[in-house]
Amino acid sequence: MSLKRVMYILFILIIAGASALVGAAAGGFAVYRAVQGQPNNLPPPIQDILPANNTNPRQTLTLNNTDVETAVTKSVQKVSPTRLEAGRLRSDPVV
Repeated sequence: MSLKRVMYILFILIIAGASALVGAAAGGFAVYRAVQGQPNNLPPPIQDILPANNTNPRQTLTLNNTDVETAVTKSVQKVSPTRLEAGRLRSDPVV
């Protein structure tokens, strides 16, 4: 590559980078000016914190454990005995 071509590419990259930086700064300034004049209409934060001592010791927690079998689960169980032996795929017979 000639020196003229390298200098041209470098010049284009510098101009593009400067343009990106100026655009980002101008956009940030525009957003800052737009948001600066708006009143803050947010509600105040909620400060009510409930104490943890309101638990009833007679309460019980029941978890239901269910087995979910889908077609994918059954297919994987059917194909699972497959293994690789001596560079070839071998499948055990399904009982």
